[in-house]
Amino acid sequence: MHKYTLKFEELDGGETDCGYANNRSFVHTFFVHDEDVWDVPLKGLTDFLSAIYGYDVSEKISVESIFDNGIFKHIPKDNEMAERVRNAFKEFDEEDDLK
Repeated sequence: MHKYTLKFEELDGGETDCGYANNRSFVHTFFVHDEDVWDVPLKGLTDFLSAIYGYDVSEKISVESIFDNGIFKHIPKDNEMAERVRNAFKEFDEEDDLK
């Protein structure tokens, strides 16, 4: 398992209308299992950025891939290898093939 810790600090130093400095700090920690693929830590990063900016930044990310990960906008990868992998999964019959 891997532990990621991301830290954001905003040190304004100036004063706002209320007379207080606009300082804030945010720490985001998340864990990724060894068997997880790269989109899991990417989701952790987008959660971190979303908390800072106040909107879901993952909605702005598109991923070109063979399979839809269900997290980011999916752009199907169109090439010969991708087509072969998709066809192999279509032909896989769990009941028969796992006996």
